[in-house]
Amino acid sequence: MLQEILGELKRRGCRITEQRQTIIEAVLAVAGSRFTAYDVWERVKAIQPELGLDTIYRNIKLLEELGFLASIGGVGKEGNRYEVAGRDHHHHLVCLRCGKTECIDYCPIDDVLVNLVQERGYDLVRHQLELMGICRTCRQ
Repeated sequence: MLQEILGELKRRGCRITEQRQTIIEAVLAVAGSRFTAYDVWERVKAIQPELGLDTIYRNIKLLEELGFLASIGGVGKEGNRYEVAGRDHHHHLVCLRCGKTECIDYCPIDDVLVNLVQERGYDLVRHQLELMGICRTCRQ
């Protein structure tokens, strides 16, 4: 996937710096689960301690805009979490207290909504749905 990301960045005219490549490698290293920008920064600072968290955020945002990452709303001070996008289409159920996130393999987007979007002159590129609630453990 690294080469795919680097190729897309080059195609779009983005510079491939040593810092950017280190960040992308760190993202891919933690991408087996949901992760925060801070998780990526923890990995990167061991290699390039001068890199700031703001640089991590900018690069994660770029990867999200390119469609390689999907954002999952965060709870509290944790902030947004991310996952690799495009593997399988799903949505999320998020606990507002503890931040537990579960995947939902159901998509409510139907042809009626897609047609409505197209009638308004849009090409639907992607969508995401997050349902927020309180998990069973937190309710007890």
